[in-house]
Amino acid sequence: MGKSSPSKIISSLVTSKLTSTLIQDSDPANGKKHTTVLDMNVVEYSTRLGTTRTRGYNGMIPGPMLVMEPCETYHITLRNRMQGYPQGQDGGFNSFKDPYITNLHTHGLHVSPASPSDDPSIYIPAEYEFDYVISIPCDHSGGLHW
Repeated sequence: MGKSSPSKIISSLVTSKLTSTLIQDSDPANGKKHTTVLDMNVVEYSTRLGTTRTRGYNGMIPGPMLVMEPCETYHITLRNRMQGYPQGQDGGFNSFKDPYITNLHTHGLHVSPASPSDDPSIYIPAEYEFDYVISIPCDHSGGLHW
């Protein structure tokens, strides 16, 4: 039996996890066309080399892929479920901070930087959540925006 290359193993892992995971679902009762929830929590990841604990979204590493279309508005609730874990230390400017604080930032999308959209200064501590509303302009180009 031959060995798979690392890229094939990773590709297989990502494909199998992402195809069955969220994208945006209709929620007509709330008047929202595209809604989804991201839960940040501790995730254990095991390979033949060992197990590590890290942050993950919806129990996955990498987190779920969000597929968005031009002319649409998306409602994303980001829940920080990191309660009960030790808090980090404020090490000053440009240093390691609290690993249990999170936010959502859409690299590469040309959307509003104002809250509740793509505001990178939003601060979501453990046991809190934030509802993002991101509107994709109708003339937005396609692509993989990480």
